[in-house]
This record gives sequence, C-alpha cells and structure tokens, in this order.
Amino acid sequence: MPSMTSSTVSSGAYCTWTLSLGDDESNIKIFLSIKPGLDHSKIVHHLRVSAGIADKKGNLSFAKTTLIDRNTGSSFGNENDILKINKEELWKSDCYEKDGNFTIYCAVAVWALKETKSGSLSKITSNISDNEFVQTQLKQLLENQTAQSDVILNVGDRIFRVHKNILSAKSQVFADTFYQRTREKLSNPIDIQDVDPDVFQAVLVYIYSGRISPGTMEKKAVGVFVVADKYSIYHLKTQCIAHLMKGMSAVNCAELLAIGDQSHPAARLKKYAVDFLQHFLFL
Repeated sequence: MPSMTSSTVSSGAYCTWTLSLGDDESNIKIFLSIKPGLDHSKIVHHLRVSAGIADKKGNLSFAKTTLIDRNTGSSFGNENDILKINKEELWKSDCYEKDGNFTIYCAVAVWALKETKSGSLSKITSNISDNEFVQTQLKQLLENQTAQSDVILNVGDRIFRVHKNILSAKSQVFADTFYQRTREKLSNPIDIQDVDPDVFQAVLVYIYSGRISPGTMEKKAVGVFVVADKYSIYHLKTQCIAHLMKGMSAVNCAELLAIGDQSHPAARLKKYAVDFLQHFLFL
C-alpha cells in the first residue's frame, strides 16, 4: 500500500494536524502529526485524539482514543501511532468497501483557557470537561493493555488485561470474585464463560469510561444488557432497557419478553413488551 498524507486540518487557533497512512506486512498504521497554533499555550491538558474506521452508516470500528502531550506532540509511548489495524480484520469488516476504499475517522479535542472580560485567563474546563478528561485517561488504560494491569480475563478467544480496582468499583460481582481469590490466584487468568468477546469489550469500555457508543447499543444492546445484568452494572442495564424499549418491534418483542422473565430489574421491559404484544395482536 502506498504511503499517503491527508490535507491539513485546523483545530481553531490551537493547532493544525495531518494524518498519514502506512503499512507493514500485517497491519495498516495511521499516524498523526500536530503543529502548534497561535493559542497552543492555552491548552491546559493533553489533546484527546479519537480515531477509527467508519462504515457507510457512520458506525466506527477499530476505535481507539489516545492522549497526546500538548508540549511535545508525542503520545504516551506510541510516537503518534494513533491506530494500528490488522489487514485481514479490516478486509473482513463492514468498513472495507468493494473498491478497496475505507474511511478514516479522526477527531482532535483540546481543553483550553479563555479570556474573561477583565482580560485575565480562566479555565474553560468545567466539571464535565474534567470528568471527560479523567474518563479518557481511564479508557486509554484499557485500550493500551499496559503492564499496569493486574488481572487477565479470558473471554472466548480474546484476552483482556484489566485493573481489579476499576472493575470492582463498578461491579460488586467482580469485587466479590477478586476478593475470593488470593494474590497468587489473581496472577492466573480468569475464564469468563458464555460471553461474546465483542460484547464484553463494550461493557469494559463502559466500566472504564462511563460511555457506550450508539452503534454498540444499536447492534448489541441485548448482549450488553445480559452481561450488565450478570455483573450487576445497574446504570448500564438501565440504559439498555431504555434503548430496547425505544426500539421494540414485532420482530424482537418475543426476545425482549424472554429477557424480562430472566431478570427482575427488567420487569419494566417485560411489562412494556407485554403491552406492545397485546396492542400488536389486536391491530
């Protein structure tokens, strides 16, 4: 594959950036080059770079979030290598078009200072922005699969290196699992049975970042709900129930009714499915 470089993109007066594309025998690599703008000094945190490959509907695959140091322009150990994708996985995905094209998505976000009416500088970062920054850092811990992880989870044919304190904070089931194991046993992988690896990864992303993408909810809400129920992640279960109720149809009503029977907290979903089915039968 020939190397390519994008046109220059501006993030206001804070910076400009370009993407370049390269590959090796097995992977396609996407690199980010950042140049400071006039207001670069007002950036108060690292730049957050979100990248992935988009399908025709705009859903992202191979998504990754990277934090870039505002002073050096280098990411944490990745040398601005913001995305690496296995070629075979890309070719098999919905993102790879018949003519050989694929669409790269990239967004660069900054946290910056702004001038007040008095001429002094104040932080534009509200509590929401600060929370978003922390969530981005936590998500990067998961994506980088660093040596700082202290638990290995085997899910199907996938291995996830995670952090027991983060999982324990969001799930009492995980907390109990880790508590029951000695330190020696925790050094051994834990097998997670009967869970789809892609669904489990989506749940992990939620545990670390507090977010779940609309595309994931659209395609995997039922699976995510089942895992969230299994590990008592209550807020995620609530989001799944709301999404499933909104998208209920004659096609999926029976499946959602079965889920409502299995889980007491999904009683609201069961009632909604029953009412929907009764209405559909009398049409």
